[in-house]
Amino acid sequence: MAFNPDIHFASADCQQWHCTIHQRDEPTEGYRLCAECGHMFGTPEELIAETFRLDTVAYIEGWTKNPPREQDPEKIHACPHCTHDF
Repeated sequence: MAFNPDIHFASADCQQWHCTIHQRDEPTEGYRLCAECGHMFGTPEELIAETFRLDTVAYIEGWTKNPPREQDPEKIHACPHCTHDF
């Protein structure tokens, strides 16, 4: 089966590159792949941006008292989508 970037349910054909957070297939090459949810962060900047965005939501919603901050991508040790360690 071919790579499918559209939203769809995972199947045996695409399980190896399917992101369960976004329900679509992710590129197979990039900066960092989460082995749990399958999300591929294409660049260090994308990982930083997603971590900052989700930390901001958590802070605004009151789920954490820690304000969001810019981070070194090498110091981000967990997927910001599913919190599984890299």
